[in-house]
Amino acid sequence: MLVKSPKSSTRKWLKRGAFFLIAAEGVSFLGSYFLWYKVNTDRESRKYLRDNYPALLSLLECQRIVLMARVAKSIFWLAAFTGLGYGLLGLTKTPEEIKKISRDLPGAEKDPRNIYKEKQKFINTLEAAAKSEKPFYLLTKEEIEATIRR
Repeated sequence: MLVKSPKSSTRKWLKRGAFFLIAAEGVSFLGSYFLWYKVNTDRESRKYLRDNYPALLSLLECQRIVLMARVAKSIFWLAAFTGLGYGLLGLTKTPEEIKKISRDLPGAEKDPRNIYKEKQKFINTLEAAAKSEKPFYLLTKEEIEATIRR
Protein backbone atom coordinates (compact mmCIF):
# COMPACT_ATOMS: atom_id res chain seq x y z
CA MET A 1 0.00 0.00 0.00
CA LEU A 2 1.25 3.45 -0.89
CA VAL A 3 1.84 5.84 1.93
CA LYS A 4 0.89 9.40 1.20
CA SER A 5 3.32 11.86 2.68
CA PRO A 6 1.91 15.15 3.97
CA LYS A 7 2.86 18.30 2.09
CA SER A 8 5.03 20.72 3.94
CA SER A 9 3.55 23.98 5.11
CA THR A 10 6.42 26.01 3.60
CA ARG A 11 5.45 24.88 0.12
CA LYS A 12 1.87 25.97 0.76
CA TRP A 13 3.05 29.37 2.03
CA LEU A 14 5.36 29.79 -0.98
CA LYS A 15 2.47 29.09 -3.36
CA ARG A 16 0.23 31.56 -1.58
CA GLY A 17 3.00 34.17 -1.50
CA ALA A 18 3.74 33.74 -5.20
CA PHE A 19 0.04 34.01 -6.05
CA PHE A 20 -0.30 37.15 -3.91
CA LEU A 21 2.83 38.68 -5.46
CA ILE A 22 1.62 38.06 -9.03
CA ALA A 23 -1.84 39.41 -8.18
CA ALA A 24 -0.33 42.52 -6.55
CA GLU A 25 1.87 43.17 -9.60
CA GLY A 26 -1.13 42.82 -11.90
CA VAL A 27 -3.22 45.22 -9.85
CA SER A 28 -0.39 47.76 -9.64
CA PHE A 29 0.19 47.53 -13.39
CA LEU A 30 -3.49 48.12 -14.10
CA GLY A 31 -3.54 51.03 -11.66
CA SER A 32 -0.47 52.67 -13.17
CA TYR A 33 -1.87 52.22 -16.68
CA PHE A 34 -5.17 53.77 -15.60
CA LEU A 35 -3.33 56.74 -14.08
CA TRP A 36 -1.17 57.16 -17.16
CA TYR A 37 -4.19 57.01 -19.47
CA LYS A 38 -6.13 59.46 -17.33
CA VAL A 39 -3.23 61.96 -17.21
CA ASN A 40 -2.61 61.78 -20.96
CA THR A 41 -6.27 62.13 -22.00
CA ASP A 42 -7.93 64.34 -19.41
CA ARG A 43 -6.83 67.94 -18.80
CA GLU A 44 -8.67 68.19 -15.51
CA SER A 45 -6.86 65.25 -13.94
CA ARG A 46 -3.50 66.51 -15.20
CA LYS A 47 -4.15 69.92 -13.62
CA TYR A 48 -5.29 68.23 -10.39
CA LEU A 49 -2.07 66.20 -10.26
CA ARG A 50 0.04 69.27 -11.01
CA ASP A 51 -1.61 71.28 -8.24
CA ASN A 52 -1.81 68.59 -5.56
CA TYR A 53 0.88 65.99 -6.41
CA PRO A 54 3.66 67.64 -8.47
CA ALA A 55 6.16 64.93 -7.52
CA LEU A 56 3.93 62.23 -8.97
CA LEU A 57 3.54 64.14 -12.22
CA SER A 58 7.29 64.64 -12.54
CA LEU A 59 7.77 60.93 -11.84
CA LEU A 60 5.41 60.07 -14.71
CA GLU A 61 7.34 62.41 -17.03
CA CYS A 62 10.67 60.88 -16.00
CA GLN A 63 9.32 57.40 -16.63
CA ARG A 64 8.21 58.41 -20.12
CA ILE A 65 11.66 59.83 -20.93
CA VAL A 66 13.39 56.75 -19.57
CA LEU A 67 11.05 54.52 -21.57
CA MET A 68 11.79 56.40 -24.80
CA ALA A 69 15.54 56.15 -24.14
CA ARG A 70 15.22 52.41 -23.52
CA VAL A 71 13.28 51.91 -26.74
CA ALA A 72 15.89 53.84 -28.73
CA LYS A 73 18.69 51.85 -27.13
CA SER A 74 16.86 48.59 -27.83
CA ILE A 75 16.43 49.50 -31.49
CA PHE A 76 20.12 50.38 -31.73
CA TRP A 77 21.22 47.07 -30.21
CA LEU A 78 18.77 45.15 -32.39
CA ALA A 79 20.24 46.72 -35.52
CA ALA A 80 23.82 46.21 -34.31
CA PHE A 81 23.37 42.54 -33.45
CA THR A 82 21.43 41.88 -36.66
CA GLY A 83 24.32 43.31 -38.66
CA LEU A 84 26.78 41.32 -36.59
CA GLY A 85 24.76 38.17 -37.20
CA TYR A 86 24.76 38.70 -40.96
CA GLY A 87 28.48 39.37 -40.86
CA LEU A 88 29.17 36.19 -38.94
CA LEU A 89 26.89 34.30 -41.28
CA GLY A 90 29.01 35.46 -44.20
CA LEU A 91 32.25 34.54 -42.43
CA THR A 92 31.14 31.01 -41.69
CA LYS A 93 30.47 30.08 -45.32
CA THR A 94 32.72 27.50 -46.91
CA PRO A 95 34.78 28.42 -49.98
CA GLU A 96 32.53 26.21 -52.13
CA GLU A 97 29.43 28.14 -51.02
CA ILE A 98 31.17 31.44 -51.71
CA LYS A 99 32.13 30.30 -55.23
CA LYS A 100 28.57 29.15 -55.87
CA ILE A 101 27.18 32.49 -54.73
CA SER A 102 29.70 34.45 -56.81
CA ARG A 103 28.78 32.37 -59.90
CA ASP A 104 25.12 33.35 -59.41
CA LEU A 105 25.88 37.07 -59.38
CA PRO A 106 25.19 38.97 -62.60
CA GLY A 107 28.33 39.59 -64.59
CA ALA A 108 30.34 36.90 -62.79
CA GLU A 109 30.52 34.69 -65.89
CA LYS A 110 32.24 37.42 -67.93
CA ASP A 111 35.89 37.24 -68.71
CA PRO A 112 37.83 40.11 -67.05
CA ARG A 113 39.60 40.79 -70.37
CA ASN A 114 36.27 41.65 -72.00
CA ILE A 115 35.46 44.32 -69.43
CA TYR A 116 37.58 46.86 -71.32
CA LYS A 117 35.63 46.17 -74.52
CA GLU A 118 32.31 46.63 -72.70
CA LYS A 119 33.49 49.92 -71.18
CA GLN A 120 34.57 51.14 -74.58
CA LYS A 121 31.21 50.11 -76.06
CA PHE A 122 29.42 52.05 -73.31
CA ILE A 123 31.54 55.15 -73.96
CA ASN A 124 30.84 54.88 -77.69
CA THR A 125 27.10 54.64 -76.93
CA LEU A 126 27.24 57.80 -74.81
CA GLU A 127 29.16 59.67 -77.51
CA ALA A 128 26.68 58.53 -80.17
CA ALA A 129 23.77 59.65 -77.99
CA ALA A 130 25.37 63.07 -77.60
CA LYS A 131 25.88 63.47 -81.36
CA SER A 132 22.54 62.00 -82.45
CA GLU A 133 19.84 64.30 -83.80
CA LYS A 134 16.95 62.20 -82.51
CA PRO A 135 16.57 61.33 -78.81
CA PHE A 136 18.16 57.96 -78.12
CA TYR A 137 15.07 56.50 -76.50
CA LEU A 138 13.16 56.90 -79.78
CA LEU A 139 15.68 54.90 -81.83
CA THR A 140 15.40 51.16 -82.44
CA LYS A 141 18.13 48.78 -81.43
CA GLU A 142 19.40 48.47 -85.00
CA GLU A 143 19.58 52.25 -85.41
CA ILE A 144 21.54 52.57 -82.16
CA GLU A 145 24.06 49.92 -83.22
CA ALA A 146 24.44 51.59 -86.61
CA THR A 147 25.02 54.94 -84.89
CA ILE A 148 27.65 53.46 -82.60
CA ARG A 149 29.59 51.83 -85.48
CA ARG A 150 29.98 55.15 -87.32
